[in-house]
Amino acid sequence: MKVAQITEFSIDGITINEIEKPKIKDNQVLIRVKSASLNYLDLLVVKGIFNDQLRLPHIPVTDVSGIITEVGKDVKHFKIDDHVIPTFIPLWKKGIPTLQQLSWELRPSLGPQGFLAEYIAVDETDLVLKPEKLSFAEASTLPIAALSAWNGIKFLNLFAGNTVLIYGSGGVATFATLFAKANGYKVYVAGKNDTTLEKMLTIGADQVFNISNTNWKKDILDATQGKGVDGIYDSIGGENLNNSLDLIAVRGKITTVGLINGFSIPLNTGTFLLKQAHLIGVECGSEEDMKEMIQAITINAIQPVISAVFPFSETKRAFEHLDNGGHFGKVVIEF
Repeated sequence: MKVAQITEFSIDGITINEIEKPKIKDNQVLIRVKSASLNYLDLLVVKGIFNDQLRLPHIPVTDVSGIITEVGKDVKHFKIDDHVIPTFIPLWKKGIPTLQQLSWELRPSLGPQGFLAEYIAVDETDLVLKPEKLSFAEASTLPIAALSAWNGIKFLNLFAGNTVLIYGSGGVATFATLFAKANGYKVYVAGKNDTTLEKMLTIGADQVFNISNTNWKKDILDATQGKGVDGIYDSIGGENLNNSLDLIAVRGKITTVGLINGFSIPLNTGTFLLKQAHLIGVECGSEEDMKEMIQAITINAIQPVISAVFPFSETKRAFEHLDNGGHFGKVVIEF
Protein backbone atom coordinates (compact mmCIF):
# COMPACT_ATOMS: atom_id res chain seq x y z
CA MET A 1 0.00 0.00 0.00
CA LYS A 2 1.02 3.63 -0.42
CA VAL A 3 1.92 5.79 2.59
CA ALA A 4 3.26 9.28 3.11
CA GLN A 5 6.39 9.27 5.26
CA ILE A 6 8.65 11.86 6.82
CA THR A 7 12.16 10.87 5.78
CA GLU A 8 13.70 14.04 7.19
CA PHE A 9 12.13 16.79 9.27
CA SER A 10 10.77 19.23 6.69
CA ILE A 11 7.95 19.46 4.19
CA ASP A 12 10.46 18.59 1.47
CA GLY A 13 11.26 15.47 3.48
CA ILE A 14 7.79 13.98 2.86
CA THR A 15 7.83 11.12 0.37
CA ILE A 16 5.22 8.67 -0.96
CA ASN A 17 6.38 5.09 -0.44
CA GLU A 18 5.12 1.50 -0.67
CA ILE A 19 4.94 -0.63 2.46
CA GLU A 20 3.06 -3.78 3.46
CA LYS A 21 -0.60 -3.42 4.38
CA PRO A 22 -1.02 -3.69 8.19
CA LYS A 23 -2.25 -6.95 9.71
CA ILE A 24 -5.00 -6.43 12.25
CA LYS A 25 -5.16 -7.86 15.78
CA ASP A 26 -8.28 -9.60 17.08
CA ASN A 27 -9.62 -6.36 18.59
CA GLN A 28 -8.86 -4.20 15.56
CA VAL A 29 -10.40 -3.21 12.26
CA LEU A 30 -8.70 -2.44 8.96
CA ILE A 31 -9.78 0.89 7.47
CA ARG A 32 -9.40 1.99 3.88
CA VAL A 33 -8.67 5.67 4.32
CA LYS A 34 -10.79 7.93 2.11
CA SER A 35 -9.80 11.38 3.34
CA ALA A 36 -7.35 13.05 5.71
CA SER A 37 -7.34 16.61 6.99
CA LEU A 38 -4.31 18.60 8.10
CA ASN A 39 -3.85 20.46 11.38
CA TYR A 40 -1.20 22.92 12.51
CA LEU A 41 -0.04 20.12 14.81
CA ASP A 42 0.80 18.04 11.72
CA LEU A 43 3.13 20.80 10.54
CA LEU A 44 4.90 20.74 13.91
CA VAL A 45 5.36 16.97 13.56
CA VAL A 46 6.62 17.16 9.97
CA LYS A 47 9.11 19.89 10.86
CA GLY A 48 10.38 18.05 13.94
CA ILE A 49 9.27 20.87 16.24
CA PHE A 50 6.79 18.83 18.27
CA ASN A 51 8.95 15.73 18.75
CA ASP A 52 12.37 15.62 17.11
CA GLN A 53 12.99 12.16 18.59
CA LEU A 54 10.56 10.40 16.26
CA ARG A 55 12.13 7.45 14.51
CA LEU A 56 12.20 8.11 10.77
CA PRO A 57 10.70 7.25 8.38
CA HIS A 58 7.47 8.21 10.12
CA ILE A 59 3.87 8.39 8.89
CA PRO A 60 2.30 11.73 9.91
CA VAL A 61 -1.30 12.99 10.32
CA THR A 62 -3.93 12.19 12.92
CA ASP A 63 -7.30 13.03 11.36
CA VAL A 64 -8.83 10.69 8.78
CA SER A 65 -12.07 9.03 7.78
CA GLY A 66 -12.64 5.81 5.92
CA ILE A 67 -14.40 2.49 5.38
CA ILE A 68 -13.87 -0.70 7.38
CA THR A 69 -12.70 -3.49 5.09
CA GLU A 70 -11.79 -6.16 7.65
CA VAL A 71 -12.65 -6.87 11.31
CA GLY A 72 -10.86 -8.91 13.96
CA LYS A 73 -12.62 -11.88 15.55
CA ASP A 74 -13.19 -10.05 18.86
CA VAL A 75 -14.67 -6.89 17.33
CA LYS A 76 -18.27 -6.43 18.51
CA HIS A 77 -19.38 -2.88 17.70
CA PHE A 78 -18.32 -2.37 14.08
CA LYS A 79 -18.68 -4.31 10.85
CA ILE A 80 -17.29 -4.37 7.32
CA ASP A 81 -18.41 -1.34 5.25
CA ASP A 82 -19.02 0.88 8.30
CA HIS A 83 -17.90 4.47 7.71
CA VAL A 84 -15.74 5.55 10.65
CA ILE A 85 -13.45 8.18 12.15
CA PRO A 86 -10.57 7.33 14.52
CA THR A 87 -10.38 9.43 17.69
CA PHE A 88 -7.30 11.53 18.51
CA ILE A 89 -6.80 10.72 22.22
CA PRO A 90 -7.44 6.97 22.34
CA LEU A 91 -7.38 6.44 26.12
CA TRP A 92 -9.71 9.34 26.98
CA LYS A 93 -13.21 7.91 26.71
CA LYS A 94 -15.23 10.25 28.93
CA GLY A 95 -15.18 12.50 31.98
CA ILE A 96 -12.09 14.12 33.45
CA PRO A 97 -8.96 12.36 32.14
CA THR A 98 -5.84 11.34 34.00
CA LEU A 99 -2.48 12.63 32.83
CA GLN A 100 -1.69 9.11 31.65
CA GLN A 101 -4.79 9.11 29.44
CA LEU A 102 -3.67 12.42 27.94
CA SER A 103 -0.15 11.21 27.18
CA TRP A 104 0.79 12.47 23.72
CA GLU A 105 3.24 9.59 23.27
CA LEU A 106 0.23 7.30 22.75
CA ARG A 107 -1.56 9.45 20.17
CA PRO A 108 -1.38 8.67 16.45
CA SER A 109 1.44 10.51 14.66
CA LEU A 110 2.81 12.13 17.83
CA GLY A 111 4.51 8.95 19.05
CA PRO A 112 3.15 5.95 17.14
CA GLN A 113 2.81 5.97 13.35
CA GLY A 114 0.13 8.27 12.00
CA PHE A 115 -2.70 7.70 9.55
CA LEU A 116 -1.66 9.20 6.19
CA ALA A 117 -1.81 5.81 4.48
CA GLU A 118 -4.13 3.88 2.19
CA TYR A 119 -4.93 1.42 5.01
CA ILE A 120 -4.68 1.70 8.80
CA ALA A 121 -5.29 -0.77 11.64
CA VAL A 122 -7.20 0.73 14.58
CA ASP A 123 -8.58 -0.69 17.84
CA GLU A 124 -12.37 -0.79 17.72
CA THR A 125 -12.43 1.16 20.99
CA ASP A 126 -10.79 4.12 19.23
CA LEU A 127 -13.48 4.72 16.60
CA VAL A 128 -16.74 6.58 16.14
CA LEU A 129 -19.20 6.32 13.26
CA LYS A 130 -19.04 9.00 10.58
CA PRO A 131 -22.08 11.32 10.49
CA GLU A 132 -24.25 10.15 7.61
CA LYS A 133 -24.77 13.62 6.14
CA LEU A 134 -21.08 14.52 6.00
CA SER A 135 -18.77 13.49 3.19
CA PHE A 136 -15.55 11.64 3.99
CA ALA A 137 -13.64 14.87 3.41
CA GLU A 138 -15.87 16.78 5.83
CA ALA A 139 -15.79 13.99 8.41
CA SER A 140 -11.99 13.90 8.40
CA THR A 141 -11.96 17.45 9.81
CA LEU A 142 -13.68 16.50 13.07
CA PRO A 143 -11.18 14.82 15.46
CA ILE A 144 -8.91 17.79 16.28
CA ALA A 145 -10.14 21.03 14.68
CA ALA A 146 -13.85 20.56 15.26
CA LEU A 147 -13.56 18.98 18.70
CA SER A 148 -11.08 21.60 19.94
CA ALA A 149 -13.47 24.32 18.77
CA TRP A 150 -16.47 22.51 20.25
CA ASN A 151 -14.98 22.30 23.74
CA GLY A 152 -13.44 25.76 23.45
CA ILE A 153 -16.88 27.26 22.86
CA LYS A 154 -18.63 24.95 25.34
CA PHE A 155 -16.22 25.81 28.17
CA LEU A 156 -17.06 29.52 27.77
CA ASN A 157 -20.51 28.58 29.13
CA LEU A 158 -22.18 31.77 27.91
CA PHE A 159 -25.77 32.75 27.17
CA ALA A 160 -27.51 33.51 23.90
CA GLY A 161 -26.78 37.11 22.95
CA ASN A 162 -23.39 37.19 24.70
CA THR A 163 -20.38 38.34 22.68
CA VAL A 164 -17.54 36.05 21.63
CA LEU A 165 -14.23 36.90 19.95
CA ILE A 166 -12.56 34.32 17.70
CA TYR A 167 -9.19 34.71 15.99
CA GLY A 168 -8.35 33.62 12.46
CA SER A 169 -10.14 31.92 9.59
CA GLY A 170 -8.67 28.42 9.46
CA GLY A 171 -10.25 25.14 10.43
CA VAL A 172 -10.53 25.74 14.16
CA ALA A 173 -11.78 29.32 13.74
CA THR A 174 -14.47 28.35 11.23
CA PHE A 175 -15.74 25.56 13.47
CA ALA A 176 -15.70 27.86 16.52
CA THR A 177 -17.75 30.42 14.60
CA LEU A 178 -20.28 27.82 13.48
CA PHE A 179 -20.66 26.41 17.00
CA ALA A 180 -20.89 29.87 18.60
CA LYS A 181 -23.63 30.92 16.19
CA ALA A 182 -25.51 27.68 16.86
CA ASN A 183 -25.53 28.75 20.53
CA GLY A 184 -26.93 32.16 19.66
CA TYR A 185 -23.79 34.17 20.48
CA LYS A 186 -22.78 37.43 18.81
CA VAL A 187 -19.51 36.58 17.08
CA TYR A 188 -16.60 38.92 16.42
CA VAL A 189 -13.68 37.61 14.36
CA ALA A 190 -10.19 39.13 14.29
CA GLY A 191 -7.63 38.27 11.62
CA LYS A 192 -5.16 39.80 9.21
CA ASN A 193 -6.49 38.76 5.81
CA ASP A 194 -9.35 40.90 4.47
CA THR A 195 -10.39 38.26 1.95
CA THR A 196 -10.82 35.46 4.50
CA LEU A 197 -12.35 37.85 7.04
CA GLU A 198 -15.05 38.66 4.48
CA LYS A 199 -15.63 34.94 4.06
CA MET A 200 -16.08 34.57 7.83
CA LEU A 201 -19.11 36.86 7.50
CA THR A 202 -20.67 34.33 5.11
CA ILE A 203 -20.67 31.61 7.79
CA GLY A 204 -22.22 33.79 10.49
CA ALA A 205 -19.63 36.15 11.96
CA ASP A 206 -21.42 39.36 12.98
CA GLN A 207 -18.43 41.69 12.66
CA VAL A 208 -14.80 41.28 11.61
CA PHE A 209 -11.67 43.23 12.54
CA ASN A 210 -8.30 43.34 10.79
CA ILE A 211 -5.49 43.15 13.35
CA SER A 212 -3.20 44.92 10.88
CA ASN A 213 -5.09 48.10 11.70
CA THR A 214 -3.46 50.06 14.52
CA ASN A 215 -6.73 50.58 16.40
CA TRP A 216 -8.15 47.07 16.06
CA LYS A 217 -8.42 46.48 19.80
CA LYS A 218 -10.08 49.87 20.34
CA ASP A 219 -12.54 49.04 17.56
CA ILE A 220 -13.54 45.81 19.32
CA LEU A 221 -13.90 47.57 22.66
CA ASP A 222 -16.00 50.27 20.99
CA ALA A 223 -18.25 47.56 19.52
CA THR A 224 -18.94 46.39 23.08
CA GLN A 225 -19.44 49.93 24.42
CA GLY A 226 -16.15 49.65 26.26
CA LYS A 227 -17.18 46.61 28.29
CA GLY A 228 -15.10 44.04 26.42
CA VAL A 229 -16.28 40.72 25.06
CA ASP A 230 -17.93 38.12 27.29
CA GLY A 231 -15.82 35.25 25.98
CA ILE A 232 -12.77 34.68 23.79
CA TYR A 233 -11.67 31.56 21.97
CA ASP A 234 -7.94 32.11 21.45
CA SER A 235 -6.56 29.61 18.95
CA ILE A 236 -3.25 31.50 18.66
CA GLY A 237 -1.91 31.50 22.23
CA GLY A 238 1.47 32.76 23.37
CA GLU A 239 1.81 36.55 23.38
CA ASN A 240 -1.68 36.87 21.88
CA LEU A 241 -3.18 35.93 25.23
CA ASN A 242 -2.26 39.42 26.42
CA ASN A 243 -4.36 40.86 23.58
CA SER A 244 -7.19 38.64 24.78
CA LEU A 245 -6.79 39.95 28.32
CA ASP A 246 -7.02 43.51 27.00
CA LEU A 247 -10.29 42.65 25.25
CA ILE A 248 -12.06 40.40 27.75
CA ALA A 249 -14.80 41.81 29.97
CA VAL A 250 -14.45 41.75 33.75
CA ARG A 251 -14.91 38.14 34.88
CA GLY A 252 -15.01 37.03 31.26
CA LYS A 253 -13.69 33.68 30.10
CA ILE A 254 -10.84 32.92 27.71
CA THR A 255 -10.37 29.42 26.32
CA THR A 256 -7.20 28.63 24.42
CA VAL A 257 -5.87 25.75 22.35
CA GLY A 258 -3.25 27.87 20.62
CA LEU A 259 0.30 26.79 19.84
CA ILE A 260 0.83 29.02 16.80
CA ASN A 261 2.67 31.66 18.85
CA GLY A 262 4.69 29.10 20.79
CA PHE A 263 4.39 27.06 23.96
CA SER A 264 5.14 29.77 26.53
CA ILE A 265 2.67 32.32 27.92
CA PRO A 266 4.22 35.67 28.98
CA LEU A 267 1.02 36.61 30.78
CA ASN A 268 0.18 40.15 31.88
CA THR A 269 -0.81 39.11 35.39
CA GLY A 270 -1.82 42.66 36.36
CA THR A 271 -4.61 42.75 33.77
CA PHE A 272 -5.46 39.11 34.46
CA LEU A 273 -6.00 39.81 38.16
CA LEU A 274 -7.68 43.19 37.70
CA LYS A 275 -10.27 41.74 35.34
CA GLN A 276 -10.68 38.56 37.42
CA ALA A 277 -10.53 36.70 34.13
CA HIS A 278 -10.96 32.96 33.71
CA LEU A 279 -8.28 31.32 31.54
CA ILE A 280 -9.12 27.76 30.46
CA GLY A 281 -6.90 25.44 28.47
CA VAL A 282 -8.48 23.13 25.89
CA GLU A 283 -6.96 19.77 25.00
CA CYS A 284 -9.20 18.53 22.21
CA GLY A 285 -11.72 16.17 23.86
CA SER A 286 -12.85 12.67 24.76
CA GLU A 287 -14.74 10.08 22.75
CA GLU A 288 -17.88 11.10 24.67
CA ASP A 289 -17.27 14.74 23.68
CA MET A 290 -16.82 13.65 20.06
CA LYS A 291 -20.17 11.86 20.01
CA GLU A 292 -21.88 14.84 21.66
CA MET A 293 -20.39 17.17 19.06
CA ILE A 294 -21.41 14.92 16.16
CA GLN A 295 -24.98 14.93 17.47
CA ALA A 296 -24.95 18.75 17.58
CA ILE A 297 -23.48 18.93 14.07
CA THR A 298 -26.28 16.68 12.81
CA ILE A 299 -29.08 18.54 14.62
CA ASN A 300 -27.84 21.98 13.53
CA ALA A 301 -26.93 20.84 9.98
CA ILE A 302 -23.43 22.27 10.40
CA GLN A 303 -21.20 21.93 7.34
CA PRO A 304 -17.42 21.93 7.87
CA VAL A 305 -15.61 24.55 5.79
CA ILE A 306 -12.98 23.13 3.43
CA SER A 307 -10.38 25.46 1.94
CA ALA A 308 -8.69 23.12 -0.51
CA VAL A 309 -8.61 19.44 -1.47
CA PHE A 310 -5.44 17.76 -2.74
CA PRO A 311 -4.98 14.23 -4.12
CA PHE A 312 -2.78 11.95 -2.02
CA SER A 313 -0.08 12.15 -4.68
CA GLU A 314 0.21 15.88 -3.92
CA THR A 315 0.59 15.53 -0.15
CA LYS A 316 3.61 17.81 -0.12
CA ARG A 317 1.62 20.56 -1.84
CA ALA A 318 -1.14 20.19 0.76
CA PHE A 319 1.34 20.77 3.58
CA GLU A 320 2.80 23.76 1.74
CA HIS A 321 -0.69 25.22 1.34
CA LEU A 322 -1.29 24.88 5.08
CA ASP A 323 2.13 26.30 5.92
CA ASN A 324 1.56 29.36 3.72
CA GLY A 325 -1.48 30.38 5.77
CA GLY A 326 -4.32 32.55 4.54
CA HIS A 327 -6.68 29.63 4.03
CA PHE A 328 -10.39 29.68 4.88
CA GLY A 329 -11.29 26.42 6.61
CA LYS A 330 -9.56 23.06 6.43
CA VAL A 331 -6.98 21.57 4.07
CA VAL A 332 -7.92 18.02 3.00
CA ILE A 333 -6.12 15.16 1.25
CA GLU A 334 -8.20 12.59 -0.64
CA PHE A 335 -7.24 9.02 -1.57
